[in-house]
Amino acid sequence: MSTTVVISPVAASGVAGSAILPLALVVGTGLWAAARAIAAQDETCAKLLAKSREDLRRERLAMLELRSADLGRLTRSALEARFQATSLPGGAVRLAEGSRVPVWAARTADGIQLMGEEASLRRLLVANTASRAVEHLRSRGFQVETGRMRTGETALVGRPGAGQGVEVVIGSSGEAHVDLTGFRGKECERVARDLATAIEGTITSFCPKPEYYGGAAVKVGETERA
Repeated sequence: MSTTVVISPVAASGVAGSAILPLALVVGTGLWAAARAIAAQDETCAKLLAKSREDLRRERLAMLELRSADLGRLTRSALEARFQATSLPGGAVRLAEGSRVPVWAARTADGIQLMGEEASLRRLLVANTASRAVEHLRSRGFQVETGRMRTGETALVGRPGAGQGVEVVIGSSGEAHVDLTGFRGKECERVARDLATAIEGTITSFCPKPEYYGGAAVKVGETERA
């Protein structure tokens, strides 16, 4: 294993140090004003924002901002995950998942604002990262397999050739935990950067292993022999 990388598509909120914020915490802030702008275009959203702070907290309603500005691509990911999409005036989109509270998505100056039930937000984030990662790897000639881990996380493995591989485990906030195998130096960096660009995320962690520098990979429990 040459390098491990973490790529996050979610912008830091600057409020309470969290990316996904309970709506109850943003009442009266600039983020709340953005939520009200969406509510002005959608009656269902307006009724949601009329709830008390206690109701907002109890129902686990939340919001976040993606770094991505590509609302069309996000909508496609949602459709692949079996959300239903409805366009709203002003360019916003309502993404419904059965009888659950919808997710509302709208472009902002800095990215895409998402608002809805926290569990639905997380499912949408995972679906968006997975869709983008699979599309990118296949476009580069990787053979890609997808699955779900025992812990419930979505995982995919892409193999471009003998001895090389890209394993991606997607966390509940859409972050991609990437393990690159068989790549060295600049090639390894290029693969990581290209994947980050495809996800429209930021690399928040980059940890090279001996193989990255051209040395033999070290296995746990082994010691170097003279």
